[in-house]
Amino acid sequence: MNRDAGVPLWGWACCCGLALLALIGATLGVTSATLSRVNSLPTSGTVYRSHVLYDFASLGYGVEGVVIGPDGAMYVTTALTFGAAVNDTRPVWRFEADHHTPTRYAELPTTYGCSGCDFDQHGNLYVVCNTGSPATGTGKLVKIGPGASSIDLNFVSRAASQFSGVVSDRRALLYLTDRLNDVIYTVNASGSLAVWSNDTQFATPVPFGLNDININPIEPAIYTVVTVFPPPAHSKLLRVAIESDGSAAAAQTVSFGSALADGFDGLSAVRNNRFLYFTASDLVASERASVIVYDTFSRETIVLIKESSSTLVPSDVVDGQFFGANQKFKDNFYVIDFFRTSAPTSGVIVYTPV
Repeated sequence: MNRDAGVPLWGWACCCGLALLALIGATLGVTSATLSRVNSLPTSGTVYRSHVLYDFASLGYGVEGVVIGPDGAMYVTTALTFGAAVNDTRPVWRFEADHHTPTRYAELPTTYGCSGCDFDQHGNLYVVCNTGSPATGTGKLVKIGPGASSIDLNFVSRAASQFSGVVSDRRALLYLTDRLNDVIYTVNASGSLAVWSNDTQFATPVPFGLNDININPIEPAIYTVVTVFPPPAHSKLLRVAIESDGSAAAAQTVSFGSALADGFDGLSAVRNNRFLYFTASDLVASERASVIVYDTFSRETIVLIKESSSTLVPSDVVDGQFFGANQKFKDNFYVIDFFRTSAPTSGVIVYTPV
């Protein structure tokens, strides 16, 4: 989910130099303060301390997706309910900076299991949901108007589909993943679907497969995660270049040089669309969970945050660059801990550099 997606800048993919970078930043509405940070790859030597920002599982909610809105608040989607909340709706939750207790921003039906989400430039929030079984259910894309002034539960509704991730560019063109049909769609302002890419690299049996998605307008390219679990099968991070006519190039696998991690899931583009952060639930050397950062300029990849917890299942991540108005939390990472049935845990975990 992408707080800073922009209009694809055709032909700028191979340009370099500080002057051109500044021009691109101005075109995207990026401040000089943001540009001053873009050349710094986060270091794997940084030590983070963590704590639970909010425990949803104790209330009976399993959460999955997260995005920072244009208002500086953090929005979290609900995938399932259980226990005391088993018959409740599937809320979209809203956290304000400096407030550790969320409010219920929008109420979605109990039958909707929701995951990815993103805002467009008009303040509309799009939430990916599914109903029914993974193999035969219906994919839904819900459109929530600014301030939750309206809710269109069927902005997109497609039978025999399993939607997963969504991202908007600044033209309000949406890109939507469908793991059941191994397709990335585009969605226009009226909610009409069109196949953008059905690359053979997307093919993976459900319930895993084509997962979260984001856009880097500077290249321009779409990045998407293909989740495969457990090992020895391997998850993939794929790059799909956007051609000058808006069509999709062939998907390319981002190479990490070695078996870095597995169980990829949430994907968030931050830091002026240079660094992509994504989650992994299984690492080499017996580490259980992490946040990984990929530098789209240098093609470097590092494991930023490691966890040894056997119960943490990270499903999505955002950094705190746009959380609040004064960048107080810009160095923090907020990870969604997805629901695990054997030991119910689900919530928002915040990682702060020591």
